[in-house]
Amino acid sequence: MPTRHFLLAAEAAIEITRDVSASSIGAIVQAGSRSADFNIMRLNNKNAYAVKIDWLKVSRGGGTDADFDDVSIYYLSPTGSRTQLGATQYSFASGTAYFDNVALTIPANSSSTLAVSASVSVSAINGDIVTWSLASADHISISISGTTQPAISSGTATGINRTILGNGPDTTAPATPTGIKVESVNEEPTLRVSWVDPTDSDLQKIAIYRSLISGQKGLLVYSFDRGVGIVPVKTYDDKNIITGTTYYYSVKAIDFVGNESTNATQYLGIVYGNGLNIFLDSSSATARSVNASSSDISLAAFKFLASNVDAEITNLKFEGMSLDRISRLKLYVNGTLVASTTSSDFIFYNDGTKLIIDLNASKVISLKADIPSTAYTGDIIAKVSSLSARRASWFPISTYGMGTAANKISVLGTTPPLMPIASSPASAEPSSVSTADIPEGALIRAQGGFDVFIVKYVGSKKFKRLILSPSVFNNYGHLKWSDIRDVNQAVVDAFATSELVRAVGDDKVYKLYPSGDEGQKRWIKTASAFAAMGFDADSIYEINSFDRDSYLTGSDLQ
Repeated sequence: MPTRHFLLAAEAAIEITRDVSASSIGAIVQAGSRSADFNIMRLNNKNAYAVKIDWLKVSRGGGTDADFDDVSIYYLSPTGSRTQLGATQYSFASGTAYFDNVALTIPANSSSTLAVSASVSVSAINGDIVTWSLASADHISISISGTTQPAISSGTATGINRTILGNGPDTTAPATPTGIKVESVNEEPTLRVSWVDPTDSDLQKIAIYRSLISGQKGLLVYSFDRGVGIVPVKTYDDKNIITGTTYYYSVKAIDFVGNESTNATQYLGIVYGNGLNIFLDSSSATARSVNASSSDISLAAFKFLASNVDAEITNLKFEGMSLDRISRLKLYVNGTLVASTTSSDFIFYNDGTKLIIDLNASKVISLKADIPSTAYTGDIIAKVSSLSARRASWFPISTYGMGTAANKISVLGTTPPLMPIASSPASAEPSSVSTADIPEGALIRAQGGFDVFIVKYVGSKKFKRLILSPSVFNNYGHLKWSDIRDVNQAVVDAFATSELVRAVGDDKVYKLYPSGDEGQKRWIKTASAFAAMGFDADSIYEINSFDRDSYLTGSDLQ
């Protein structure tokens, strides 16, 4: 034998170390598990020439031979694939399994990764703590250039201690996932389900179920594996949804033998129409009565949700109130006072400021009012009447839920006065006034009467419309009692009475039926009904929604 060949053999060395992936094997193994890993080790060839592994043996620490049905050795490629080395061993002598014909070549100055796997018997003893390891030079034989040499090795690759769960089949379900949430995310309608895994060592999968019916488990929409080398995904984005539909989600944990967590709680999610959605918030004041001379009376709370968009809101206007019942309206955002007004317009964010609501977020807009001692008896039903909503890029967005009404707040105050009779200007006697003296939009009343009318002209046509009550009169901030003109009855009669109206921003035309300070409105449902009843479109007055809603709704005219 050449001297050079002998020197190479004498220097041959294999360093044995535990592979970093061994830490993910887990501390518990279920009885009946097949080919469960107990060790992942690295064989490092420190030489400048290839070395061949001829045979090796592994030994068991802890437990008994009866705990295992077989033991195998696998080569793990850099891509994660497995190749069995030698034959599976089904019998052991004093906890040792011997593998010949391994035939694994490790190139010069490189490493190979091996896994020791064992099948745990279904009758394995519950609680036995066992490991399989390759721990010394006596456990491995190598050769160089086909010549057997004594293995010179260093280091150890002690296996992972795993506790057996045995004595019959596993019927214990894993714990319930926690921290479950369902949220609307992104601009594309999406419901994101998120959770925190339970800590069960035999956790194999997380399953997501979805149903359209509360209380029903529904269908499996996705599952996520758990285990060695798998990065645990803890969110699921459901894009297969219909806007406006409510979905009920269940998040379950499943173990290696198929036991599923028993949690029954469902978590609902809904994606609303793209844009600004307005709802009456659950914190809104309930219907009740309040006394005059009260402060900070809660009127309403509205939830503003920016669904799939970001929203900038300006010119936010409310209605359903009047200054004869409140002296100041206060606006709160998420419980913080941001503005107040004493104007009858009841409008906010009209001074260059904005209400900002982020993508798929919401804010609660609350209203409180001061009720003066002089407040008239009557009702407050706050509503969002108008606003301007845009994206940050200044593209307009859709608004849903405009006109959502709060619960009725009844003010117990003084009785509203009858309409005051204003004195006629000294320069003109009532009897001398003719229609020629009455301008567009004038307020007129028959001398000695109570009913106040507002007049308008369409060509040669002259119309008047009754103002139903002092509350309605006061709600129009531009009308003044001092502007009422007392005229003789003939002048009043010269104007045809109109009882056709529509509210600003609403195409519905109503026929009014006033009765004292109350009345009824009936929607003229079709154009053919309008024509059949002989109504004149020129007589239609445009009014505000407070005026319209002061009339009770009757059956449709059709």
